[in-house]
Amino acid sequence: MFLQDLWDLCFAGRRQVTTQTTIEANIKRGIQFDCSIRFSSIDANGGTQTMGITTGDERVIIHERYISFDGGATEIQYQASKKCEYTGGDPIQKRNNNHRSKNTGKFTVVSNPTVSNQGELYLDPFSIISGGAGSSKVGTEGRGKITILEPNTQHIFSFTNPSAQVASPVFWWITVSEGDPEFEPDLYGDLNKIA
Repeated sequence: MFLQDLWDLCFAGRRQVTTQTTIEANIKRGIQFDCSIRFSSIDANGGTQTMGITTGDERVIIHERYISFDGGATEIQYQASKKCEYTGGDPIQKRNNNHRSKNTGKFTVVSNPTVSNQGELYLDPFSIISGGAGSSKVGTEGRGKITILEPNTQHIFSFTNPSAQVASPVFWWITVSEGDPEFEPDLYGDLNKIA
């Protein structure tokens, strides 16, 4: 059956076509990962914590991000930079969303590396504001902004507490894919290929 025949049958009401999200397709292919970090606290009056991502020889695409914080702070600022240079840091585990996949990913994620070059700012600082002292805030402002990180590059993500109270704790979660997002499946072959 040719593709045109399939479309004709769909329009005639004799066949159906299903769709899936990019993330859903990536999970089936074994190239979608989650990683997260919890900073126990960020000092008041300008204290900063950082995260670094070093890509391998394939692009990394950030699909979603989620930021929340609690404690006395009323504001957390978040920004991102590219073309950075850093060393060290504490490794952060990344998890493949497809438990059948053996793909561990070529990119690495660390917390609080030693930064020698701040690089270029590509996500201007924006503030996540709480409703008042002691309340919790879910930072959805940065969610859904897809960002493509080029191969063999380093990136810094910074969290700054400009308020006069300590922010405790601060939580950051992202879901990313690694590799080419444009996948052309074999309509008549094995649709269960996993990285």
